[in-house]
Amino acid sequence: MLLFEFVTVKGFITACVDEWSILQYRKESLTVLSIAIFSLIEYEPVKYKNYQFPSWAEYIGWCIALSSILAIPIYAIAFFAKQTGSFKQRWKISTTPTSNQNPSPDDNDKETSQRMLNEHTTAMTNL
Repeated sequence: MLLFEFVTVKGFITACVDEWSILQYRKESLTVLSIAIFSLIEYEPVKYKNYQFPSWAEYIGWCIALSSILAIPIYAIAFFAKQTGSFKQRWKISTTPTSNQNPSPDDNDKETSQRMLNEHTTAMTNL
C-alpha cells in the first residue's frame, strides 16, 4: 500500500507521516525504492530551455549510468553463485565481512601498524 501512495509529492509526504514506523525500520531501502518508483512515475524527457534532447541521447546517458550501477549487483550475484553449500550457507558467506577488511591496530600490534603505514606511504607516492 505504501508504494502506491507515492504518485505525488503530497502523497509521498503523507505516506512518510502515516508509515513512520515502517520507514524507521527499513528507511534506507524504502527511501531508495520510493525515489526510484517516484522517478519512473514522474519521468519526463530531458530538455534544456526549449530544446528537447533526442531519444538516442537519453539512451546513451542511461547506458553510461547503468554501466557503473549494474556492476555492483552483477558482482554480488557472481560472488554468491561461486560459493558452495546450501543457499543459507552461501548467503552467510557472501554477507559476512572478511577478517582483514579494516584491521584496527592495537597499541601492542606493531606489525599491523607498520604494514598500514607502509601501505599508506605507498599509496601516497603512487598518486
